[in-house]
Amino acid sequence: MTLLRFKTLSPDSWLNDDCMDFYMTLLQRRSLHLDYKGFRCHLFSVFLYSQLMSDKRNVYDVPFVSSWTDNLKSSIFQMDRVLFPINIQNKHWSLIVVYMKERKIEYLDLLGYPSDEHMGNVAHYLDDHAKDQSLESPDAIHWERVVPTNIPKQKDSFNCGIFALTYADYRCLGDDLPFSVEDMPRLRKKVAQEILIG
Repeated sequence: MTLLRFKTLSPDSWLNDDCMDFYMTLLQRRSLHLDYKGFRCHLFSVFLYSQLMSDKRNVYDVPFVSSWTDNLKSSIFQMDRVLFPINIQNKHWSLIVVYMKERKIEYLDLLGYPSDEHMGNVAHYLDDHAKDQSLESPDAIHWERVVPTNIPKQKDSFNCGIFALTYADYRCLGDDLPFSVEDMPRLRKKVAQEILIG
């Protein structure tokens, strides 16, 4: 990661997609460690959803991302949780967590943006991905959808990426979300340190 891109982790800065993607990769790598105590998770790249929704073509395009799971050792349907970071109009980050066994889709957004469209797109992706893999459809389009209201809320215009990454971190571990707006400077430093360490 270049120094210029890393600087988006400085205070009062909006995280770019490279920082977001690098940290999601670190969380994915952590989940593969032998001593890992959290849930079996797959964390998609931040680019998958934008490619799935194909901003430039403004269409839902599963074939365009069908190869993104080709190198996985296990099917995403064998995971406990599957996480989708969402970049909304290139100005806001949110996160979708799919609970496979519970057949539930959760939308975590600290600004309360409308969520049903994004959860619906992810549900369609799961059903279409199963079909593409010649698996029985999970019928995810009918899964429970939840939008927690008791989560930390953003009070600025630049911490959404840190919130989304922290949500991903805690949801993979299975923990609640024991942090608040006041913790953002500390959490931003934590993300920066972990990216530097790699």
